[in-house]
Amino acid sequence: MTISAYRKKYQGFLRQTDYRIVSPGFINTEGQRTTSELIKNLVLNDCAIRHLTEPEEVADFIVYLASDKARCITGQIYRIDCGQYI
Repeated sequence: MTISAYRKKYQGFLRQTDYRIVSPGFINTEGQRTTSELIKNLVLNDCAIRHLTEPEEVADFIVYLASDKARCITGQIYRIDCGQYI
């Protein structure tokens, strides 16, 4: 089930809760070190800003969303993919 489908299915329940969904794309993790340079370059060329997302960038955004600074934000899906799926 996709995130959007899940959100629609549980719409009534989710209205009563505070949620923010982070949907990262390709993340340049240690596990990706075995990914061939060809694949990495294909992903990079698909990204609008020509950057591979680092784990710390995702973590920083999640920390922000979990903070009081984001208390007025709810019910959103955030793609962190450097514009790969624009």
